[in-house]
Amino acid sequence: MVLPSITTPRYTLEQPSTGKQISYRPFLVREEKILLMALESDDAFEAIQATKQVIANCCDLEDIDSMPMFDIEYILLQLRSKSVGEIAEPAIACPECGGTIKLKLDLSKVKVQKTKDHTSKIQLTSTVGLVMKYPTYAMLQSAKGAENFTSVETMDLMLDCIDFIYDGDQNHKASDQTKEELHAFIDQLTQAHFAKIQDFFDTMPKLEHTMSYTCANKVEDAGEQSKCGYKGKLVISTLQDFFG
Repeated sequence: MVLPSITTPRYTLEQPSTGKQISYRPFLVREEKILLMALESDDAFEAIQATKQVIANCCDLEDIDSMPMFDIEYILLQLRSKSVGEIAEPAIACPECGGTIKLKLDLSKVKVQKTKDHTSKIQLTSTVGLVMKYPTYAMLQSAKGAENFTSVETMDLMLDCIDFIYDGDQNHKASDQTKEELHAFIDQLTQAHFAKIQDFFDTMPKLEHTMSYTCANKVEDAGEQSKCGYKGKLVISTLQDFFG
């Protein structure tokens, strides 16, 4: 007997970095298993490979490797929203009473946050500057998904994010330069110049959501029970937290 097939609905989302529409379907049971194992894995490289596989299976995308990581995280969140449900329930410990607080997070309200005045163009002198690009899937893959970068790996990632160096009307594509040449260029910068580059990474778009909460746990005070009532704010910015 031939078993029935189930038609999977399709949705569209807007890619944060480009505004392009992406068609996707919810992930299926087999893909949910892959994703959960990825989120629980201590191997960052393995997690990157697994999430890439899930996105490739579910989305109409031609080039995942060149997408900024905040795009990838947003797409994964949308997949989770349509596949499991729009409400996630992350749990935190109350700073006041120590009890567990279960929050209700509406994933449909989570957006990629963009800092005002953030720019990829970094002016170093009156004529010389850089144009940067965001860290991508491919860059993290080449770093083997390292969670704790060494100073050398951090520098290499920063160099990978240089699109081109300009000097007046002349542009020098970073891809046409050797790593040694790029290192030599960076090594001649002042701390003030380097701080401008660091600011690009500190202010680049990121998947983040802030929610307010009030602790309703019961506490005992002078022999009487009452609600804790602690009020706080939680900033959620990791996929593990968003997935509840």
